[in-house]
Amino acid sequence: MQTSEIATAASRGVAPWERADFAIPVGATGSVIAAIRRLSPSGPAFVYERRDPRTGHPLRSWIGVRGASTAIAADEDLDPFLELRRVLSGAEAHDEVFAFIGYPSPEHLLDAAPAPGAPPRALFLIPDEYVRLDHEEGMGSYFRRRRAGHTEPGVTVEEAARACAAVREPGEEQVALDEREELCWSTHTTESAFAAQLHRAQEAIASDPAAGVVLSVRMSSRTPADPLRSYCVLRKINPSPCMFLLRDGEFGLWGATSLSLVEISDGRLIAETDGATRPVPPLARGEVFDWTPSAKEVREYQVVVDALRGDLLGVAEPGSLVFTSELEHREFFGLRHLFARAQAQLAADRDAVDVVRALYPHGAAVGYPRSLASRLIAELESQPRGPFAGIVGVFDGAGDADAAAVIRSMWSTSHGSFAQAGAKVVDASSAAGEYRECILKTAALRKSARPVVPSQ
Repeated sequence: MQTSEIATAASRGVAPWERADFAIPVGATGSVIAAIRRLSPSGPAFVYERRDPRTGHPLRSWIGVRGASTAIAADEDLDPFLELRRVLSGAEAHDEVFAFIGYPSPEHLLDAAPAPGAPPRALFLIPDEYVRLDHEEGMGSYFRRRRAGHTEPGVTVEEAARACAAVREPGEEQVALDEREELCWSTHTTESAFAAQLHRAQEAIASDPAAGVVLSVRMSSRTPADPLRSYCVLRKINPSPCMFLLRDGEFGLWGATSLSLVEISDGRLIAETDGATRPVPPLARGEVFDWTPSAKEVREYQVVVDALRGDLLGVAEPGSLVFTSELEHREFFGLRHLFARAQAQLAADRDAVDVVRALYPHGAAVGYPRSLASRLIAELESQPRGPFAGIVGVFDGAGDADAAAVIRSMWSTSHGSFAQAGAKVVDASSAAGEYRECILKTAALRKSARPVVPSQ
């Protein structure tokens, strides 16, 4: 495990936080990211954005300027949730921890040497300086940890807040949007190989009408994408309920996903899942896409709803779990989905880490029953999933959390750029249709990817 600077709040000799509030500028998160780039050329270290899934309006954003990081390497046999709990153990009220945990490696690959440039298994970023935006209130707050006996050089917190509040032109973000540089992409799984995987999966789940498994396809480019430039484009062309970026050394991860994992606030949790996916056909002006899900699509949906219900029963106060929305249609980047939303009271002996562990990896990215689906993925997919189908989110010292599943995401290292997406396989699935769905789900990521610009 690699740690930069100091890992926990308790070990830092924490003094009170400095804080300066400001009115959110026009352009909101994009403008603040631009301001932080001017204040700290190496920032931001992370971004996490939450939007209302129905209206698309921004709700909350977190932007980490700088701080410490703790990474678990791909070949380290450590429990990432125990490490997350350790990092949070010394957290205070305004402490935020940005956490990424990748998909669990299959047991038969744990002893194998990781591929060159393999992403970390988990990464925890603990900011000493960050911005939190409340879009509903129209206010932002700039936080900086004040170290005992230490005076920060450079701009004050008040000056940084004023810079974030300034209305800015699109600048770098617009330049990235205007560019038309295309990375060359190839798939790691051919359609015929995927068909063989799908048929074997269908044979394995044939005896259980409630079972399903999510098989995925990875695409890659030998060109490393610039995480920040690519994220700025992605959030413009594909605004989604959860959007995220993290950067640590040569590793970058970013995404715009429709699939929230969970929101936890004051002991209440809200969790979502999505089932069937249908591409939206080209429509004439004023024409509406009328989708009546097929029996096969309803089966796909029911698989993930059963998974979500089973996961939450172990962390919810008995009798408090209710589904507040089912079979809800939502559309993102030319794809229509079926969603379900559940809420519950957190059990007295459970916390945010317990909830995320219970939901990990998310049933919508794995299948149901999870044990069977996970076994089939390990047997059928030819390589570890890495970040795909993991989790990413923000945890605070008060016990609240906001997390998303790592789907509709891309990561880059010095060895290139990678995007991966999955499709739910049930007894009525067709190999050609599910393979096309996997490719379609990476379209926004590939379209938004921008190469690293060499230093002048």
